[in-house]
Amino acid sequence: MPRIVEVPRSVSAHAVAGLFGALVLAAGVYLWFHIEPRMGEVYRWSVSGALAIIGAYSVLANLRMMVGRAPALRATSDGLWFGGGPLIPWRDIESIYPVAGRTPESEVWRIAISFHRARTLFRLPARLWLTTLSLGDVAIAVPPVYATVQRLIAQLDAVRASAA
Repeated sequence: MPRIVEVPRSVSAHAVAGLFGALVLAAGVYLWFHIEPRMGEVYRWSVSGALAIIGAYSVLANLRMMVGRAPALRATSDGLWFGGGPLIPWRDIESIYPVAGRTPESEVWRIAISFHRARTLFRLPARLWLTTLSLGDVAIAVPPVYATVQRLIAQLDAVRASAA
């Protein structure tokens, strides 16, 4: 029986990003109606159209993430799946370790996953490219569902060991 470990996705982060996208979309619509005609139609289309497209994409993408509820990370005996893109086999993963970060409100924990080859990072979804710690490492936020980050890492190592 295959063992599966999942790290749930943060709904609040997608809600905030969706609201930001709605603001950008609203700015595009506002500019469409308030750019003076003497500035030209090309300027009107380029500025307001670009803002509207970026805002609409952000709203739809984050809404899809909130409704679909795909996990941020899924570990199976075959490898790791990062909520999009292909499955990364265990042989491409070098180590999994905790990373601490502080905010004024609380202590935020993430797990970092380092790869044997740095180019493996480009097989992950593009949204994870921004969370890289260094070339070849990626960080995943750990929700408070897990008592400790060490417990999650132990579960991931157990799944990895069962694959060998």
